Amino acid sequence: FTRETFPRLTQANLDYPTSLVNHFASILNSRINPLEALEFVLTYYEEYPIKLSYTSRSPWSQHAYQLAQYRYNAANKNTDPERLKEIEGRLLPIVLKQIREALVNQSYENQSIYDDDHSYFWNAKAEEFFKLTQLVIEEYHDSPRTLFYAANYLYEGLSKYQAAIEVLEESHERGLLDNANQQQLVTWMHEQKMYERSIPILTKLIAGSPRYMVIRAQLLRAYFETEQVEKLNALLTETHGIFHEDGLWIESNIVELARVCVATEKLETGTGYFEEAINLHQNSQSNRGIGGGTLSRYYRELANAYGEMGETSKAVDAASAAVVSWGAKYEKRREAVDQLNSIIVGTKDFDNFLKQWNQQTEKSGQDSPLIRKAIANRFMRMNKFQQAAEHYKLALELSPFDPETHQLLMNAYDHFNAHDEAIAQLIKQSNLDRNNLQLFIELANRTSNTPSLAERAATSIVESAPNEAESHTALADYREKQNKWDAAIAHWQRAADLRKLEPDGLLGLANAQIQAEKWKDAEATVRKLQRTEWPARFNNIDNQTRELDRKIQRN
Repeated sequence: FTRETFPRLTQANLDYPTSLVNHFASILNSRINPLEALEFVLTYYEEYPIKLSYTSRSPWSQHAYQLAQYRYNAANKNTDPERLKEIEGRLLPIVLKQIREALVNQSYENQSIYDDDHSYFWNAKAEEFFKLTQLVIEEYHDSPRTLFYAANYLYEGLSKYQAAIEVLEESHERGLLDNANQQQLVTWMHEQKMYERSIPILTKLIAGSPRYMVIRAQLLRAYFETEQVEKLNALLTETHGIFHEDGLWIESNIVELARVCVATEKLETGTGYFEEAINLHQNSQSNRGIGGGTLSRYYRELANAYGEMGETSKAVDAASAAVVSWGAKYEKRREAVDQLNSIIVGTKDFDNFLKQWNQQTEKSGQDSPLIRKAIANRFMRMNKFQQAAEHYKLALELSPFDPETHQLLMNAYDHFNAHDEAIAQLIKQSNLDRNNLQLFIELANRTSNTPSLAERAATSIVESAPNEAESHTALADYREKQNKWDAAIAHWQRAADLRKLEPDGLLGLANAQIQAEKWKDAEATVRKLQRTEWPARFNNIDNQTRELDRKIQRN
């Protein structure tokens, strides 16, 4: 069809059938062979109308991603190496032409096949791409923009770090780089640990822009990495003075200096700067910066710095502030919570910290569920499960509806076989959180050796919410695991009655009736499912009912 019929169907079409080409190529890729899909798209690419080639609908913009994807898939399947080689021979000049145009025009467009950050990168031709880029560099050796774009492609697109740095270094020596490109060169040098080579460039940049904090921070880092301590101290003192005297002691500059101080192991100075930046931010933002994200980030960086200093209590305070400063945005707090946990779990001064924290909470009457949970996590890591359980219990008392802490406490009990304690905790938790059906199910499972208690827990699943389909569904699932199919049928029926606009209850009912070998009842339920017009979101209902019907007919 794609080789003969499709071309005839589209021949009379005055417009190029991009969407149809991509549609049928996708079918070839998934149903037939990616090699067929590759050749199909490539053939149309080669015959692309010239009038559209220099518009926003260029062949590369329309088909580059598909060419990259199908070539990658075909190479991995390796079904016909000789044919693939022939097709790739047609594709390579197209890709090389596109790379050249992108470098010369500085307009990258869909780099999926020639940029190694992409999953469909044509790795086997990386050297071809490299050689082409070198030719462009030689041809445009007096064009600063082209040289920078070519170097950027070498660095970011081909991971040719040394070559990219050499291109910019040579351009800099000839005076072709502006300040921004020089700073990019320094950034690359630092990423590749070439600190010594960056110092002369940074020195000249600072001479021309003495009040630009970013390049001063880069030079401070370079002095640190090359162990030039005196120059590091002198530049730090000079920077502090200049930015205070010239009225440039603002939040962004303070944070930049704080970060480089921490990176250069001037931790006490860095934490002081972070504290100052935090105060400025709180005083300049609405709601004192709560919920914005910036304040939380500052506190996380401050916590890391205190952690490196061994100041565990201060690190915990800062990490806690990072959590609180997200305000009500609970979904954004995860990273800050994880950091708080890692500080306490990883501290070398845990015993002293715990002693101080207990004294502090006893004196103030205030505790933190997050910190108690982190303390418990540390005890779990130390295999001290009973101590961990005690702190998880404290965390639950402070935050009784935290399901994660509850599960961690159950896990701790299991580690030292505290069966009775686990049951007692489940009973207590289920009395607090009556709507959490999972608690009753877990209690029933854990008390299976005591039938009366297990049955009481099971019936509580429905008693907690007798008019909710969820509770009847949960108890029906539990009865099925007990092979009590008649009891399961009753609850599936009730769930179906409560949720008449959803098929789940009837599906569960039919399955339970089949398991109980109540064939006529099951057949009646399936017919009801088939006759009912369900909302569109239940788009798999036909397949589900057919499968149930097959089970009935087989028996």
